[in-house]
Amino acid sequence: MSTQGEAKAREKQLTAGRLLVRSRVEENVKPIFGRPGGKTMPTFAELRDEGAQLIVCRHEQNAAFMAAAVGRLTGKPGVCLVTSGPGTGNLVTGAATATTEGDPMVAIGGVVPLADALKQTHQSMDSVAIMKPVMKAAPARRPVTADQKTPFAVVTFFQPEQELDLVQPMTKSDLLAMIEKATDANLFNAVRVDGIFDEVHTRTVQRQARPFPPLTEAAKHQEEKVFNNVEGTLAGFRSPAYAQGIGVAGFHLHFLRKDKQAGGHALDYRLRSGKVQICTVHDLRVDLPTSAEFLKKHFEDRALSEKIKAAEG
Repeated sequence: MSTQGEAKAREKQLTAGRLLVRSRVEENVKPIFGRPGGKTMPTFAELRDEGAQLIVCRHEQNAAFMAAAVGRLTGKPGVCLVTSGPGTGNLVTGAATATTEGDPMVAIGGVVPLADALKQTHQSMDSVAIMKPVMKAAPARRPVTADQKTPFAVVTFFQPEQELDLVQPMTKSDLLAMIEKATDANLFNAVRVDGIFDEVHTRTVQRQARPFPPLTEAAKHQEEKVFNNVEGTLAGFRSPAYAQGIGVAGFHLHFLRKDKQAGGHALDYRLRSGKVQICTVHDLRVDLPTSAEFLKKHFEDRALSEKIKAAEG
């Protein structure tokens, strides 16, 4: 049993368990069937603290069959959660039956730390290899490799502190004005807007090759696209004026279609209905490259602010 103090301490960290809790709420998942173990105990604790309906089974196979039964009866995926190694392996029969019978089910298994994945340590079985033949999909975590790079990124652990329901259609200017009233201009604010849009106008910078052109040049050849009557998400930041140059001052939002197959930098939009979530960011960490190319580059540019605004559109 976890104490109230332990529960509050966990709230400060965005763990896999908290992400699972958030997904459970967003997808309106009711019962979760499973059997706890060492690798999933923190997740079970998160779910219990958030009031999830947990049904502990005597065997993982039972959890799989019960989740599949929920899927068959409701048409919505049933969910089961088990620990790593043999715990996940015990799901095979139930998962195979669900797949062949067409019963929607999501099976979640724990795993050992990446550093132990290839060692003969406790419960270090390759769960993904075991589950792939009997599931429609069996995604695996993997470490980021050295060749996976991005020229620039602004990221945060998004934990919404405010939620605003949109009860009437809004233009871009209406929506941004509402968010401005709900946030502090001198703090960073991460913003997420889920909804149905009458129209979203986006553009995307095409892939560039060396020698890389300035952003203002690359932006001149962006592909523009208009989405009509589309469901999706606007996500990005409202940054303070003093952040210009490090990032983009003001609002910088991108659109992602619900199926996650299309999107881009949001130029304009009309929102029919939806929900706004806001997370205030109280600290800023800047990680800089250490390459010789970066260290020798001259960044003095008095017109930088205007060029950023031009690139933003």
